[in-house]
Amino acid sequence: MAGVRELAPVTAVYALVLLLTRPFYLGDTSGYAIAVLSQERGLFHSYPNNFWDFGHLLWRPWGWVAYQLVGRHLAYAKAGEELLAICAGMIGLNAAAGLFSVLLVHSLVGRLVQGFARFAVSLLFLSFYAFLNYAHSGTAYVPGLMFTVLGLWLLVRAVERGAFGLIEISLCGAAFAAAVLLWVPLVLSIPAALLLAFLWPRLTSSADAKLPRLRLLLGTLLISAFIVAAVYGAVLAHMHLHSLGEVKAWIAASGHGWSQGKRLVRLVSGLPRSFLFMGEDTIALKRFVLKDPYAPTSLLELVRTTLWKLALFYAFAAALFWALLKSRIGRTIAVVLAVAFLPVLVFALFIFEPGSPERYMSLYPFVALALACALTAFPKPRAAQWVLAVFLIVTIVTNQVSLSRGRMEGLLGGAAERAGILKDRVTADGLVALATQHDDLYDFNITLLFHPLNRRGGLPLYEVVPLATEAMTRWKSEFARRSLACLQHGQSVWISRRLLAERPRPEWKWTEGDDPRISWRELPPFFRQFEFDESIGGIDGFLKLAPSPENRRLLRDQAG
Repeated sequence: MAGVRELAPVTAVYALVLLLTRPFYLGDTSGYAIAVLSQERGLFHSYPNNFWDFGHLLWRPWGWVAYQLVGRHLAYAKAGEELLAICAGMIGLNAAAGLFSVLLVHSLVGRLVQGFARFAVSLLFLSFYAFLNYAHSGTAYVPGLMFTVLGLWLLVRAVERGAFGLIEISLCGAAFAAAVLLWVPLVLSIPAALLLAFLWPRLTSSADAKLPRLRLLLGTLLISAFIVAAVYGAVLAHMHLHSLGEVKAWIAASGHGWSQGKRLVRLVSGLPRSFLFMGEDTIALKRFVLKDPYAPTSLLELVRTTLWKLALFYAFAAALFWALLKSRIGRTIAVVLAVAFLPVLVFALFIFEPGSPERYMSLYPFVALALACALTAFPKPRAAQWVLAVFLIVTIVTNQVSLSRGRMEGLLGGAAERAGILKDRVTADGLVALATQHDDLYDFNITLLFHPLNRRGGLPLYEVVPLATEAMTRWKSEFARRSLACLQHGQSVWISRRLLAERPRPEWKWTEGDDPRISWRELPPFFRQFEFDESIGGIDGFLKLAPSPENRRLLRDQAG
């Protein structure tokens, strides 16, 4: 009964926060749902397909199972909107995984701090930007993190109880394996989790011996490796991938063509925005550094929008480590936190791109433990603890207010109007060409999946300039190829008027020089050469590409 009374307030707060907030970015939720629906309809008969992805191996299958058990019975499915039913099921899985993650973290930090401080740290974990954002989504990040925290909790519990049997080893290994099978980068958190269990400071007499602990940790590692290898092996056999080249191509495909430059610079802002909501504030930083001629940014504006958040985060990080060094337990946690951070840093800088906030989610449980420990490091408040408290309060308030339901819906109100004028003018097989994914119409289509204008698939949006991807150098030929295919099948192609503008407006979120392979001045001349036979939406509307012989010739020439 005491446990229920203790967890009920945390559960209630979690439910309230999710009810009052909306995601800033829903990730690839709709893409995952499309793959699940294609699998359900038997459209994937052989490799390649989007159902089995190296980076999120079991997420789509998990979504498929959720659809079989629950999604089929939802009103969306009965109304013929299976895609929305699948999305709803995957979002529901995230919401449940998020709650379980918060409750596990609450239990873990309760071993180091009690009372209001314990509740505050749990609320901070819930409010970390990437966690709060993706708990609303249908992506694999939060469920994968849940299994990581579960594995960590099981390890600590086994050490404290002195229970090092096969059951404990199997449960721990299975939890970490599930995390990796849902999202591969979570493998980076396993060394820190094992080290924390080995050094865990709250020892019992039965847990003092190092050999049983080592057996637990080694067994956990072996079990998790065996499960991961077995599942990947089964999937490779199912897809009939037998050569090393085929496997490499499958792994490479999970990167989705990302090719970001200036990785160290992106890391400076990418790490803080995983914890503290910045929205599009980092665009101001890029414009300032790159001296964007289309949207000049002053130092004062930069301080107002971005620099104070970066300064607060790095002050928090410094204060956290300083406070941890003041106690034996704190020094132990500091070592564990460093071991958790270094592999993530290497992965972000040299293997993938460091700008996405989800890249650092594996750090969250270790940061929560470190903060719980640091808050009790001194007998009375010191400067470091004041910095920690300020960061805690600012993060909770800023993130929840920034992601509030009313604010998020208000930001996309203009996009809803633009979507409305196109809804009955283009089919799912047509094309709506936007400059980049920063267009708010993209955000509207991806984030508000259940909006009436997005029902049954939404608009067929296409980003002309795929920034920071390998496809960037092929933007002209790719646009021409897609447009020509639409015209040949009698479908309409609509082009955003923004692509013909002499200068991009600041609110369009274009940053000149962000990708050195493209400049805005290349866009207007390219699109002005085409003929258009219809215009809608006024100055920020769309032009319909005429199916004329001249346009077809131009497109064929560009398509090569």
